[in-house]
Amino acid sequence: MPASALVIAWAVMPLPRAPVVSVEKVVPATPAIALAAPAAPLRVAPPRPDLTLSSNALSVAPGAAGVQTLRVANVGSAEVTDPVTLTYVTPTYLNVDHDQPLPSGCEMRLTDPDPTIPEVVTCRIPGPIAAGKEVTVGIPVAATTRVRFVGRVRGMAMAAPTGADADLGDNWNYAQVVITRPTPKLPDGNPVDLYLTNAVPAVSDGQPGKVTFTYGSKAPHEAKGDIRLTYVTPFYVNVDHAKPLPSGCKMRLTDRDPLVPEIVVCSLKPLKAGKTGSLAIPVELVKGAPPGPLGGMALIAPATDVERGQIDNFLAANVVNITAG
Repeated sequence: MPASALVIAWAVMPLPRAPVVSVEKVVPATPAIALAAPAAPLRVAPPRPDLTLSSNALSVAPGAAGVQTLRVANVGSAEVTDPVTLTYVTPTYLNVDHDQPLPSGCEMRLTDPDPTIPEVVTCRIPGPIAAGKEVTVGIPVAATTRVRFVGRVRGMAMAAPTGADADLGDNWNYAQVVITRPTPKLPDGNPVDLYLTNAVPAVSDGQPGKVTFTYGSKAPHEAKGDIRLTYVTPFYVNVDHAKPLPSGCKMRLTDRDPLVPEIVVCSLKPLKAGKTGSLAIPVELVKGAPPGPLGGMALIAPATDVERGQIDNFLAANVVNITAG
């Protein structure tokens, strides 16, 4: 066959067919759905009462009288159905005004005309107190003429129901009074200038402590007569009666009720000018006490000498409850 015929034959031969590729539609896989465990039902806290206590800002001059108003409010979500105990401790250098009647349901727990020793009133408030409502109690008080400064003094107050309370931490406060003019003149006698400081102990359900006081007589004045120190325990704190009190100290009010403070009065020896002394009173926490700082009171005063500067004779003698919640 001629070459030209081979070329023509090749030209007319059909080309081989390309292979057919089968294309399938790709469908994306559906992601797996994780099945969560059934949610636990929400726990709604039951309604609970929650009392708080506050007091008015009373101002009174030495020798004058007034009314310390205590407000017991229920800020909880349920009414207080049980009776409420209210305790009031008079501020330093004030007494209950015994010329006036106490409110209904109140009585004297401790009466002492010496204004360096506080008086104690306890009241029983009958329930109920509805949620969002408050009750007021007015305690008549009188400032002694033995107070010779202008400034703030502290008492103590606490209210608590017989039953449960959501938070005892706001059930107490310092019932403060502002002493105003006119200021009485300094009486005749040997002048002295005392001062008082304290250390704040940490206590817990299983850990008692000691409230340590340091006192001194500022130069150039010498304390020739005895010195008196008065200590009022915080609410929910008692004197640790398993341990001895310091020399010269005696219980003035003993009460294991956590809503009533205990009171210790110490008779101390005279101090030379510029000298200091110290003593430690053993204390223990009452179970169920609110956490954090718990406030007490303390005062130092001459028994027979004349104090020149009373403003640094008294303080808030706190302890701190460190019991784990």
